Amino acid sequence: MDAQSFTVAFIPRLFGVKQQTLDRLLGRDGMHESIMSPMERVFQTTLSGDSLNRITLSGLSFVADTLNSIPRSGISVPNLYMWLRDIMSVATSTALFGRESNPYGKDSAVVDAQWYSQLWI
Repeated sequence: MDAQSFTVAFIPRLFGVKQQTLDRLLGRDGMHESIMSPMERVFQTTLSGDSLNRITLSGLSFVADTLNSIPRSGISVPNLYMWLRDIMSVATSTALFGRESNPYGKDSAVVDAQWYSQLWI
């Protein structure tokens, strides 16, 4: 299975990117170079070694802070799946974007929008 082809096929549906824009980014329009090689180099260096450890620790730190903030009396969670989904979404995006720049941490509608789009795959 080619993950790149699979991912690229769903980008327009997930993010509303026009096919023409996607073709330009992938160098399929005959005028632009593909961004895939530079992006793969960025992912390779960023998502390995110390960088990956920092991202992992940041995400786990967010989860720990969230769990540690639960009062001794407990909390009422009407839907455990949704609660965990939201925590993990914000934790992951915090690790990637940072606490100050994280759009997921500032507006719960962003998390809902991400997961809503997943229903259409």
